[in-house]
Amino acid sequence: ADDIRHGKLVCLLSDRDLSSRGIAVEWPGAGTVNVPAGPALLARRTGADLRVATTSFDGDRLRISVTDTIGPGDPASLMQGAVRHFATAVAAAPSSWLMLRSLFR
Repeated sequence: ADDIRHGKLVCLLSDRDLSSRGIAVEWPGAGTVNVPAGPALLARRTGADLRVATTSFDGDRLRISVTDTIGPGDPASLMQGAVRHFATAVAAAPSSWLMLRSLFR
């Protein structure tokens, strides 16, 4: 949180809930998924922007895309906004997304 308060960029992996205590949101076209609440809670508590960064391959280059700010809203709506961006990125470049366990229920 100190880095955030000092205006530094902090990246958090948040496309899947590894704790099993996350927020249930809709993955467009696929159903409900759980994602961690941490990014939304941290943004709300510190006033930091919440944005989604995704990666994809463009030939032999790695492309990083960053969204505009998501919010304002409660943690569930913030993470729903984040998941919409993840889903769009996955649909655009599914071979660039690595999933090591089942995501959809």
